[in-house]
Amino acid sequence: MANKLVPFFGYGVTITEEDRQHWFERRKRQAEIAFERGVFCSDQGMKESGFFWLGRAERLSGDQSNVMFAYAMAAFELGHNAIALPRFRFLHKKFDLREAAFGEVLCLNQSGDFDQASKKLHHALSRYHISDGLTSIADDLAFRAKTPGWASLSNSGVLEVRSAEPVCLYWDGQALGVFPSGRIHIAEYVRRSCGVEWATGQRLSVCVGGRHVLGSPFNLQSLTYCDGFVKAENGSVSGWLWHPAEPDFVPSVHIDGRASFRVPTITDRMSGERPLYRPRYFTVPIVDLPKKNRCELVTLRDTHGRLLLGAPLDPRIGAFIAGKRVLPRALSPVSLPKRFKKIAALQQAECVIIIPVFGAYHETRACLLSVLKTIPQNTGVIVVNDASPEKRLVDFLEKMAEDERITLLSHDANKGFTASVNDALRYCAGRDVILLNSDTVVFSNWVERLRGWLRHAQVGTVTPMSNDGGLTSYPSVSEPNIIPPLYQARMLDQLCRDVSPHTFIELPTGNGFCMAISASCLAETGLLREAIFAQGYGEENDFCLRASQHGFKHVAATNVYVKHHGGASFKEGKHGLLVRNLNILNALYPGYTKAIHQFERRDPLQAVRQRLDWLRFENYALEERCSVLLIKHKAGGGVVHAVRQRALRYLEQGIAVFLLKPTEDGCDLSVYGGVLGEAASLKVSIPAEAAPFIRLLKQLKIHHIEWHHLMGHAPWVRHLHHELEVAYDIFVHDYVWFCPRISLLDGEDRYCGEPDIQGCTRCVMRWGHQLEKGLTVPALLQRSTRELEEARRVIVPTMDTARRIKRHIPIDHGIIVEPLEEEGSFLSMPLRPSYGRPVRRIGVLGGIGRWKGYSVLLELGKHIQSKRLPLEIILIGSTTNDEALLATGIWVTGEYQGSDLEALLEAAHLDIGFVPSVAPETWCYVLSELWRAGLEVVGFDIGASAERIKESGRGQVLPLGMPVESLATYLLNYRRKS
Repeated sequence: MANKLVPFFGYGVTITEEDRQHWFERRKRQAEIAFERGVFCSDQGMKESGFFWLGRAERLSGDQSNVMFAYAMAAFELGHNAIALPRFRFLHKKFDLREAAFGEVLCLNQSGDFDQASKKLHHALSRYHISDGLTSIADDLAFRAKTPGWASLSNSGVLEVRSAEPVCLYWDGQALGVFPSGRIHIAEYVRRSCGVEWATGQRLSVCVGGRHVLGSPFNLQSLTYCDGFVKAENGSVSGWLWHPAEPDFVPSVHIDGRASFRVPTITDRMSGERPLYRPRYFTVPIVDLPKKNRCELVTLRDTHGRLLLGAPLDPRIGAFIAGKRVLPRALSPVSLPKRFKKIAALQQAECVIIIPVFGAYHETRACLLSVLKTIPQNTGVIVVNDASPEKRLVDFLEKMAEDERITLLSHDANKGFTASVNDALRYCAGRDVILLNSDTVVFSNWVERLRGWLRHAQVGTVTPMSNDGGLTSYPSVSEPNIIPPLYQARMLDQLCRDVSPHTFIELPTGNGFCMAISASCLAETGLLREAIFAQGYGEENDFCLRASQHGFKHVAATNVYVKHHGGASFKEGKHGLLVRNLNILNALYPGYTKAIHQFERRDPLQAVRQRLDWLRFENYALEERCSVLLIKHKAGGGVVHAVRQRALRYLEQGIAVFLLKPTEDGCDLSVYGGVLGEAASLKVSIPAEAAPFIRLLKQLKIHHIEWHHLMGHAPWVRHLHHELEVAYDIFVHDYVWFCPRISLLDGEDRYCGEPDIQGCTRCVMRWGHQLEKGLTVPALLQRSTRELEEARRVIVPTMDTARRIKRHIPIDHGIIVEPLEEEGSFLSMPLRPSYGRPVRRIGVLGGIGRWKGYSVLLELGKHIQSKRLPLEIILIGSTTNDEALLATGIWVTGEYQGSDLEALLEAAHLDIGFVPSVAPETWCYVLSELWRAGLEVVGFDIGASAERIKESGRGQVLPLGMPVESLATYLLNYRRKS
């Protein structure tokens, strides 16, 4: 049966949402099957099979974290530390994951890097309770590090010390005494010596003769941190909590100091985000609450007395959300006090900036310094210290207040963002207010520009542009944006000023990361509702919707940009609170979420973001440096690799590099190397925006163009060099120049033999082609001849490629042969030693489609399976139909990351490399990688791979079309040349 050709993604080709969803669902099913097989094999002791299937599951799932952790553990158990270690590091950094932190220790110890292993163990023990089975390793590493021992601390207040000598304990610098090695119940000693609970401290030091044991000093806040969340349901209060630093510890819940209970039940719910998520759920019927709390706020605290996210809460809100009762009167909006408190430092202030602070010293310091550097004289600053546990931060704030640079309000206990803002608002009646997160950075004149929007009639709140600003995010609203470095953020703010200040865009709601509120809006709307929204998420939306009911509008300050670090670490409790409060918002304001989605679909800020895109590139054009434009297709493969190499070469010469790839309605311009930020790109609609795009490219001083691939591009791009009046070079990566099917294969995956024009036309008539509709073979050859002749240079990677081009397109000037890689570096690599196993392993690498030999692999796999030959084929890569190959016993890993390739090749224990391409390639990067791995390589006698194998002597070429029976026999009996 003939294979159907798939059009190249690009101009005029629309990928529907239904297509994307179908692809996603298919990948998801494949990932789930692979994960289940991996877990089963691992449980049955089939470690290699478990390692393979879990690795495949990770690649298909898009590096889903639970799968990644399971894969890392499987890799570690087989000694594949080059695969396990980077995954443990990633998971540790992203999730502050205890098991990953100790996983790093295990990998480093197994690799023999004892110095780094002991350092990582020290860090892990200081933040997490020790994992099971690590005692002997900790003993050994402490000995190797020449420390006096090690210790581990539990949430129960028990310190386990392993030391040959007595230890001295210090709690936040206060001596607790000298203790023998073993189990020490520190809670009673802290209570007796310091009069407080041990978990309220910052540091616990364990020393011998003035030297710390591994793990000391302990970070008590990290060790005792409890992730949790509580909500009201119809008839009950429910929630969950757990201690990520010690997941096996059974936590407790305390209700208003009147009742407490332990929470032993681990839910079977698995988080799609955090690996090894083990929350313990609880439910308390309202009738079981202390009678006093059934109709008022209930405060729920964790094991160590800290407020659970979502508390305090009114139990009756659950019935309100369920539509069973009206909103309790106690939860109605609270007006701003008419007789407000006064602070002398704010008497002359027309505007007050409110900054709630809890932790993150460096981000908070940067925020405050940027604010104080940029505010006008008539502006006050109130900082609310929400019981920060960081002494360094508290000292910094108190010094700022002592110097009268800020007004400092301090809480004795943590209350959250909403209560902190309200405490400050009570001092602000009659003034404009700006709510500002402590992880932001602002730039000159930002206050004046924000307040300028408040002068418009009925404008109640104003929200600036930001990398993380919800509806006002830039460059993307739908995907997370990178946090720009300071110089880029400052540049973006400057560009925002150039966006027309008259671009009045109304928002359905503001965003509290940075939200200016007019004095009149504040007076009419009142305070935030902390009794409903607790620590935050949704409280500013509720404020804005209440303001809307009073006739106020909310607008985007398109001329202001604020850098926002946002939620750097993922906490399940925060996510739960967000979902809970969103449900409350929809109960208070039916249709709220629908209105947000409608705004997102309308996307009135799209024009502003697009204008900023253009301004970023125009700003870059002011630099006095010439540039080069590399044109490529939207697909992956060797073209991407070649373009990357060319780009790096230009950057080394100080030449700026711009990339052009096709889109559905035009093209996408990006700058290589992140000069404008990693996300900087400009989408251009063709032909509508062709003229300004040409002007921009001229401003960017494009002095030269490289054609790497024009598939998927609008026809207009083929004439871009004329518009710019510059020369262009052509890099030949395939045979699109004379083969309308590109690959020189017919519809039955056979090499066509490169017939004359008549033969080629018959092939296209029968099997179809991938080029523009209506383009005949003679017209293609005529166009290619002209374009190759006009090019300044035509560069091909091999002599085989040059010969094929010349055979069909005789051009006057010579074709330059430039290999894409310096082969000496990997051809000099020593050959991998023979593993001498009874089953020979054949390695295939890369994305295997029709012309890369998919049919050969499929038939070969069937033959090996039917004859039960002692051959295994390991495909490190992916295919057009993995399942069919897997069914024959071929191992298919799935698409890999380049950073993993060396480790995957090492882990596969291959005997021979195999390049099954059945059509002529122009280079073949995977051949280089197989040689780099120390393998000899077998391939068919066609194209660049055959030329390179013959010249190198590192392998053997076989006749094209060789029967699979003969091929299997050859591979089974292959003897290395070296």
